[in-house]
Amino acid sequence: MKLTPEQITQIKAFISKRGFTYPDVQLEITDHVASRVEELITANPALNLDEAIQITHGEFGVNGFGVFENAIMAGLQKKYLRLFGATFFSYFRLKYIALMLLFVYLVDITFVAIARPELFFLAGLVLVIVALIVLGYNNYKRYKRYNKLLTMKVGNRYLIFANLVFQVWFIFGIRFRIYEHLSLNVLGVISGLLITVVIVLFITINTVRKQALQTCIDLDKKYGLLSSATV
Repeated sequence: MKLTPEQITQIKAFISKRGFTYPDVQLEITDHVASRVEELITANPALNLDEAIQITHGEFGVNGFGVFENAIMAGLQKKYLRLFGATFFSYFRLKYIALMLLFVYLVDITFVAIARPELFFLAGLVLVIVALIVLGYNNYKRYKRYNKLLTMKVGNRYLIFANLVFQVWFIFGIRFRIYEHLSLNVLGVISGLLITVVIVLFITINTVRKQALQTCIDLDKKYGLLSSATV
């Protein structure tokens, strides 16, 4: 049996009253409940919609959909961690290595040519800060309607990896003045490698965010919970 839009709306209303914070969690629960309700009514046409919803809710035990919410959160974290790892390391395959080495070489040449490592580190620090501000502002404008999504929250967690590289650059380049103890060539190579990792990290984070949002958009097309949101 295929549920009507009115029946889907009734299911969404039932779920929304359970106090779930994240719209995408509501979408996931709606998807699951609607599928199960369809199965129950198909198997027993004598059931009405309310009875089928109550049976489905009861199948989750005393904690109701709260168990499902926890499972969704854990599942999303595992899903996007795997996606993050697979995407990040995919850029270190042989077909990208030559391009990365060329980039590191160009950074090294620039570093040696400037011969002012303290300025190089300071400029890098300023550029990273500016890039973070610009990217943050653009992402806020583009995805602001999705800020309350659990997928957005999970996706943004991976910014911590980019922040770690940023902290390494700041601590060793600015605070500890590592450039006073290493040759220009060595410093140039290290800088090139760090910049490469940061670029790959941001590309990876953007990929994770896009896939997470696409999942919600696909569910929204089916159930319309976020019909007013666009990307």
